[in-house]
Amino acid sequence: MLVVVLVSAACSRVELAYEYGDRFASGRIANFLDLDRAQRGEVRAQLQAYREFHREHRLPALVAYLERSAELVQADATPADALAQHLDDGWSLLEDTAGDVAPMAVDILRALTPAQIDHLETQLAEGREDFAESRRDPDADRAVERFETWTGRLSAQQRALLRSCEARIPDETDAWLEWRAGRDEQFIDMLRNGASRDRLEAFVKAWWTDMDVRSAPVRRASRISREVWPECGAELLAGLSSQQRERVLQRLDRYGSDFSSLVASGAAGS
Repeated sequence: MLVVVLVSAACSRVELAYEYGDRFASGRIANFLDLDRAQRGEVRAQLQAYREFHREHRLPALVAYLERSAELVQADATPADALAQHLDDGWSLLEDTAGDVAPMAVDILRALTPAQIDHLETQLAEGREDFAESRRDPDADRAVERFETWTGRLSAQQRALLRSCEARIPDETDAWLEWRAGRDEQFIDMLRNGASRDRLEAFVKAWWTDMDVRSAPVRRASRISREVWPECGAELLAGLSSQQRERVLQRLDRYGSDFSSLVASGAAGS
């Protein structure tokens, strides 16, 4: 959740979100798990400790990733295979962070009371329902909304391209919901039956990042998505206007500068 705070902080300074992200994230986690006062304090302490580790060991890689992103946006022509590799590199960054956070998550989960586990089960079920509703919203234009966050208003031709790209990926919402419901049930059973720390940590890591644990339809949709978006991304980059390209570059530069400042401040304080 700390990473989510960082990368979604478009409405405020990233440094501010980073320095106070432990408060925001601990509050979100506490509400999600219905934690008591002592548990909340423990979560926040763990997030504060991880923030310093993340600043030293993960932020430099994120800065380098943003710099590479800018190079790809600036290029006269960006090959699809270069974009595919860049997406793989981004996934590796997420895997590293998941590996960092999983032990902390397990510590929190193993300390839950039976009533808190019941609360978590309800939260997971509501999350599945919310996801299903968002996917079935006839007015949703998810691909366009995601890109316009970075580029500003897209042309009719660009919007049509995005929609055609998204249409190539099979909608496996029902298959995902079925898989997720089974995974949630297994997860709750493990918590209620006191699963070992090692078993629970392996489960959490695989749940977050291992595509092989997903059902066959979900794996197929993911594979197709990883084939479609580098091709479409190359075409979309080639069709950006000079204003759109500059807007993307400015945002990448802003994030890169903010993250670089955070790395430098951590080095100065050590």
